[in-house]
Amino acid sequence: MKKLVFLIWLIPGWLFFLSLYQVNVLNGLVQTHQDGTDLTGFVEEFEIKYISSQTNGYVVLRFTPQGGSEKIEKLGLPVQVAAKIQNLAAIPIRYDSTSSVPIVMLPTFTFQRSTMIVNLAIMAVSLLITCLIAWHFTLSRPR
Repeated sequence: MKKLVFLIWLIPGWLFFLSLYQVNVLNGLVQTHQDGTDLTGFVEEFEIKYISSQTNGYVVLRFTPQGGSEKIEKLGLPVQVAAKIQNLAAIPIRYDSTSSVPIVMLPTFTFQRSTMIVNLAIMAVSLLITCLIAWHFTLSRPR
């Protein structure tokens, strides 16, 4: 039982991994917004799903990158993002195939970026608290 107390460090480890993932997504989002090619994505399909207490949806965009063939991409959307684009037939986008987030819809960029920053702040606070708790359990374990 004494050695199992170290398993509590899995929680901060997982939160650290999630924080790295959030930083990667935020960097990809900003990189695509800054360096991506301006294109117009035409809405092929749009749907909002109401499942129990969760509401989300998706949009299927058709666009043609410069010097490339036509692409069709399906993007998942939280309801807040879906509300901003639900009445649009054509959405201004930025596209960068080398980014970790290759497509950014310009009408929703500010909301997505601020959501990612809030997620990172919550992760940082959670990581700090769980590290303090894990540290306390590690130091106070019986020897």
